[in-house]
Amino acid sequence: MHALAYGATVITHDDLDRQMPEVEAIEPGVTGAFFRYGDKDDLARKMTLSLGCTEEDRLRCRAAGIARLEESYTPEAQVAYITAALDSVIKRCV
Repeated sequence: MHALAYGATVITHDDLDRQMPEVEAIEPGVTGAFFRYGDKDDLARKMTLSLGCTEEDRLRCRAAGIARLEESYTPEAQVAYITAALDSVIKRCV
């Protein structure tokens, strides 16, 4: 989350069972990339692709990462998600 907040591309492994929920903020080709778990060659490929991006691509990725955080991971957004979930439960109980 911190990396996305600073507009950095995030590269992490694809074994989602070994990830924390924040991994859902990564959109391949938009805010980052996933490499095959345990595959250092695939990691190197993803890093090479990321480092070879144009300045325009970097700016687009930066904007997308920051936008993703602002739309889903601010305290206000989290309050809205929790409130919606609680409203849904309350409506089913009434």
